[in-house]
Amino acid sequence: SHAGQQVAPEALAAHAAWVKGSKEITGLMLMTMESDIQRNLENLGAYEMLQELKTLFAQQAKQELLQTMRELHSCKQEEG
Repeated sequence: SHAGQQVAPEALAAHAAWVKGSKEITGLMLMTMESDIQRNLENLGAYEMLQELKTLFAQQAKQELLQTMRELHSCKQEEG
């Protein structure tokens, strides 16, 4: 945009509504989390929070899969 150009009131209203909605979503997301996760993410916006949660739970799922495979392997050794 050029210097001195006015921003349309509709654009300002849409932006304000988006910011308000984003804050509400962030608040709801935080309310549903365990407190230790909440403390680590409370300063992020909704999008960044979602990215962090995806990373966190992908790592957790990977660890659980490895543990299950180890247990399965040890069961097979006991049988054999």
